[in-house]
Amino acid sequence: MRNIFNLSIAGLALLAVACDDPSVEIVEQNNSYKLDPNAIHVDMPEKFGHNTSNLIRNEGGTEAVLYASEIEGEIQIPVTEIPLVFKLKRKLKQATKFVFSPDEELMKLYTGVKEGFKPFPENAFSGMEFTIPPGITDYRTTIRLQEGIAGLNQKPGFLSSYRLKPLSGGDADIKVSEASKGLYIKLKFSLLKDGENVSLAESIEDDWNKIPSNQITPESNYQAGRLPNIVDGQKYPWSANWWVPGGGSETLELGFAKQKVAGVVFYTNSSYQKVIRSVRVSVSEDGGATYFNQGVVQPERARVVYIAFDEPVEINKIKFSNFESWNAMDPYIDIHEVEVYTVE
Repeated sequence: MRNIFNLSIAGLALLAVACDDPSVEIVEQNNSYKLDPNAIHVDMPEKFGHNTSNLIRNEGGTEAVLYASEIEGEIQIPVTEIPLVFKLKRKLKQATKFVFSPDEELMKLYTGVKEGFKPFPENAFSGMEFTIPPGITDYRTTIRLQEGIAGLNQKPGFLSSYRLKPLSGGDADIKVSEASKGLYIKLKFSLLKDGENVSLAESIEDDWNKIPSNQITPESNYQAGRLPNIVDGQKYPWSANWWVPGGGSETLELGFAKQKVAGVVFYTNSSYQKVIRSVRVSVSEDGGATYFNQGVVQPERARVVYIAFDEPVEINKIKFSNFESWNAMDPYIDIHEVEVYTVE
């Protein structure tokens, strides 16, 4: 305790000496200073805009395209139905009727090609009104282009915009999602048509140009994990393959950038007659939304099958279906490579 007392006395003495030293600067308090009100900015977040209303949205997108072709003066529209899928944020409290009403103002927001297209005649479609019952959050319905609509032969086609809205008398809490408020329906004339337009060729024609394999996207409802094998550039019988059973519903689709296609070549495995006996060919210009049948080819027992379009087609997808194999006991087709060829 004595040591602590002595140190305290010494500290006080040093402090007293320092205060008496005239070289020490004394800072005076200045109350005249004021903070610049603009020196500090508090960034307050906007009010939280959570929408508590029940919402309905169209899962199929804002545009539906139908295709028409004119054959010998007759208008043919192979697909006249537009399937729609709606999702609700939560179940409706009561059955609610919705309607797609014509709305020209929405056409100002349309970003696709609309020059030259005319609006559809009034009442061209059925199914524009539908009722969603309570207790569900998923609903499917179909809009149909009605038969016997006069004047649909005007090219390049027709385009109209429709606004989705609930009718009064239903669930008052339901609102239409902003992204789903509009539906654009287009009828577009196409040079594609159903018909016999494929035949077997003996070889690759001189004016055919091969689409690089890495620019082709294969799709199938069967053995999808093996599809990269048919666009890897390896077309030999010993290379990896993809196979498909004959006589079933399995399909093969090849997608690529839109261009004029002249032919397709299949490289198969002839060791066990697992080669193509028959296959149907269909083509699409809208990524597979609409297909036009081009006919069936029936090659002989051959490892390499050359398929030519009698009239080259401007497309971005080909579908092969109704496969049949030459192997009756083990009716599979082993496909090692598929090549797509274009013309200028």
